[in-house]
Amino acid sequence: MSQLQKDPDGLFAGEPIMRKKILTIAGASGVVGRHIISYADGKNFQIRILSRAAHQNTENVEYYEWDPNNTDKELLKNTVQALDGSDYLINLAGTPLAEGRLNKKQQNKILMSRLNSTQALINAYEHCKNPPPFWGQASAVGYYGNSGEKIVTENDPPGDLFLSDVAVQWENRINGFANSHPKLKLVVARFGLVLANDAPAWQKMLKPVQMGVGGALGPGSQWFSWIDADDLAAAFFYLYETGQPGIYNFTSPDPERQIYIIKLAAKFLHRPSFIRAPEFVLRILLGKIADELLLLSCRALPDKLIQSGYRFMYPDIASEMRHLLSLGKNFDIQVRMQ
Repeated sequence: MSQLQKDPDGLFAGEPIMRKKILTIAGASGVVGRHIISYADGKNFQIRILSRAAHQNTENVEYYEWDPNNTDKELLKNTVQALDGSDYLINLAGTPLAEGRLNKKQQNKILMSRLNSTQALINAYEHCKNPPPFWGQASAVGYYGNSGEKIVTENDPPGDLFLSDVAVQWENRINGFANSHPKLKLVVARFGLVLANDAPAWQKMLKPVQMGVGGALGPGSQWFSWIDADDLAAAFFYLYETGQPGIYNFTSPDPERQIYIIKLAAKFLHRPSFIRAPEFVLRILLGKIADELLLLSCRALPDKLIQSGYRFMYPDIASEMRHLLSLGKNFDIQVRMQ
């Protein structure tokens, strides 16, 4: 939709006024949501945020109250309003994985927060007169479980960990809906470890290094599939703009062993990195989350994202470390550990 702009004398200025595209995002409060909002703002999107808490609207951001666990009709109406007329919906909603010790109660909370939020969006979508034609859905490389030294791509089967089951059920919930709505284009994004200066995972990894007590978590040889938060946001919009739905690993092309990431950061910061955290200590301190997040090895490659034509801003750990630690492009990074 566009219209010609007139000057006060009734003369056509000749430039069409284009309607802003609208992004609706659920689960916007985390690091991924913040980077997506920043990227969308730079792309001149009007942004609608589904939020549990009340916020003041701004010129470019509108807030809509929702509660995925509440079937109140008024909250459903708010969600419908947030979706109706939107061009792009991105769903990131779900309880953070590292919150708690993964006992049975916490496991149920993690699973149901993802299924309920997805179902709430599905319910609202069905009530829209003009639903969003493109849906971006978060998932995780936890889908593959502990794959050891094996390289995994989007065609590999799921693993057998708790978080593998969460990813499978989460994806099945939206895939089943999308299959019954052929006009809907769906991107399922399996996130790797998201790195950014404001990412809690990176802050927790970096702090021991800064204190001079960094080192291996368990064996340290486990593969970490990571992605910069800016690349993650850009990839979501690249797939939207090029119209390429599907299942994608949102990871860099350069997975790295955990100990190398730590040693590289320590080298750049001129800190030691020889203190190892034994597996049994991590399990005592963190419980089941140690096996589900820190000690497993997942070497996931973004085959489909590369095939789509997306070009990474931070394709390898050297460029990522320069970015995270604000180092110059010519900083010596020849410190690979054997």
